[in-house]
Amino acid sequence: MTKPTRKKAGPEPADDLAGLLKRLDAWLKKNRKNYWKGLNAGATAKDLSALEKELGFAVPDDLAALLRWHNGQDDDTPGAFVDEWRLMSAEQIATAKHDLDGAGEKAWRDGFVPFLENDRGDCVVVDTKSSGQPMRVFWGGKAEAEVAAPSLRAWLEQFVTDVEAGNYVEEPERGGFFKKGS
Repeated sequence: MTKPTRKKAGPEPADDLAGLLKRLDAWLKKNRKNYWKGLNAGATAKDLSALEKELGFAVPDDLAALLRWHNGQDDDTPGAFVDEWRLMSAEQIATAKHDLDGAGEKAWRDGFVPFLENDRGDCVVVDTKSSGQPMRVFWGGKAEAEVAAPSLRAWLEQFVTDVEAGNYVEEPERGGFFKKGS
């Protein structure tokens, strides 16, 4: 009687967020070296605990994974994570959340947790109080924060796939990172 053969493990499944972030890290290191060098080390348990204390609820799992990957980017690093959005650290998230919770903006909700920001006070958030925790874009002064993706994980899956396929280009002057044709 012959033993059944085991299949070798294939590539990490697309729904494995740590695997997605590892792929993104490798791509950034190879293709956007200066930006990659400006990414902060991953958030520590202490960083995430301090953020949870400020939020008053648990950091969403996918956001915690993103922060453990890189806890934002150095303020002096030119360039954006995507489009003109800079990757925020746990401390920056806590400060922005606190400030926006008290700002009286029409579109802002207490369940929003920002993780990307631009230089004008707008941000991309995880909507922790909506089903599936969609990713929304908050623009100051607007009446509504529109859904950008069904979830942070879904957006990251598409983003990494598009980045690896060469569908994004870095704007050399200011360091924006834009999808081709947008």
